[in-house]
Amino acid sequence: MTDTAWTASGDETPAAVAERFRGRLAAATGARPRVRIRDWIKPFTIQQRAVPTMQSGRCFVAGDAAHVHSPAGGQGMNTGLQDAFNLGWKLAAACAGDAGAALLDTYSLERVPVGSALLDATAMITDYVMHGDLSDQSGVDSAGREIIGRTQALASRYADSPLTSPGPGTPAPGERVTRVGPSAAKTPGWRDFLDRLRDPRWLLGHRATASPAAPGLTGCPVADPVAEDLQLGDGWLLVRPDGYIAARGTNGTPVRFGYAGG
Repeated sequence: MTDTAWTASGDETPAAVAERFRGRLAAATGARPRVRIRDWIKPFTIQQRAVPTMQSGRCFVAGDAAHVHSPAGGQGMNTGLQDAFNLGWKLAAACAGDAGAALLDTYSLERVPVGSALLDATAMITDYVMHGDLSDQSGVDSAGREIIGRTQALASRYADSPLTSPGPGTPAPGERVTRVGPSAAKTPGWRDFLDRLRDPRWLLGHRATASPAAPGLTGCPVADPVAEDLQLGDGWLLVRPDGYIAARGTNGTPVRFGYAGG
């Protein structure tokens, strides 16, 4: 289990804390603020822990049961929901008899690294908030961009997953297929494609003029500008129920599921 803790250190009397806070404000603003703690103060303590595996036999853990961390950045809910979605579609496939243990084993393989990255991100934010030099505006801007990228929890990828077949193109196998800005997402083509992704089955996206043979998959003709945005060319995209690309290929490449039984 990964285990990190932050605890308050030094003189924690109200007067001492107020003086440290006053110094931080003065350094950041150039002003001469007065700080007074009226009633009481409580030392700030954080536990950061993550499990080394999210599965033991028929038992699975997700969300806060798998990783606890600083609330900085508000990332816990997003990561927990993604844990649940990742596990949910795999359990559904196993319960339906469409997959076996090999698919369920990929849950921990895919999500443990995400939990580890989550702890790294919250640690970075917490360290910056508690110890960062706010007078260095360039540092603020750089850290802000890094923080935003991590807190969205949308940059997670499964490039090394057994369910991913490496291949060229962007977005690449192992990445989310819905890499689209808010303006483009409102266009008819993207709205239709996003609606189709709500189907909780494997989806085969292909050019409207060509339909590769793929029994057992939900076909999805993709026209421009979506096909252009996804660099589809004359090929296809195999998209998992959770919206991640499992494989890409041309119309001459056979389409295969990424797990036994599919």
